[in-house]
Amino acid sequence: MKAIVAGGGDVGKLLAEHLQETKIEVTLIESDAKRAQSLAEELDCAVLHGDATTLGVLKDANCSNADLFVAATGDDRSNILSALLAKQLGAKRVVAILEDPSLEEVARGLGLENVVVPTKLTVSEIIAIAKGAPRPSEVLGEGVTLVKIPVRESLLGVSINDIKLPEDTVLCAVARGDSILKPLKDMKLKEGDELLFLTKEEKIRNLRKTLGEED
Repeated sequence: MKAIVAGGGDVGKLLAEHLQETKIEVTLIESDAKRAQSLAEELDCAVLHGDATTLGVLKDANCSNADLFVAATGDDRSNILSALLAKQLGAKRVVAILEDPSLEEVARGLGLENVVVPTKLTVSEIIAIAKGAPRPSEVLGEGVTLVKIPVRESLLGVSINDIKLPEDTVLCAVARGDSILKPLKDMKLKEGDELLFLTKEEKIRNLRKTLGEED
């Protein structure tokens, strides 16, 4: 099986590592030259320096023969465009990860069936599952999961930037009352906050312990 991940940020790197561990051939596309070089040294997969929104780069990555293409660049419009191009080139399964919930319907309207919006999942995942939609782990692959953890007393008033997370763990959103907030580095945690993480299943116990949850 061959997979292509567009974007070498925290989420893209996490997905590439997970896919590698499941013995899938991975090509990671990263637009920043220094970041691409660093990832090539760190990961045991092919790393291609280039813009995933261009046909030439996707063709160089052999997108037409990809079983899975995941757009995870951190830029929603780039993710939509690269996913559409990957689909046009013949990638068998295409997933777009979006930060802005308002773009989800736009992406689906353009023909992207697999759209993941991490910041919406605390509210909408239960509804989606009830309607028969797949869980995010079924879209992104087994072993990578989303977990919601309430903020404990020990973290009240702590800035997100000061939380030391386990390796292969990404904070996707903060649920505060009826709002879903983007986790800015200087945001201070408040009573009642819940944190939404994308992580590997084997890291969940360590993550809960880091955040002050008892076994």
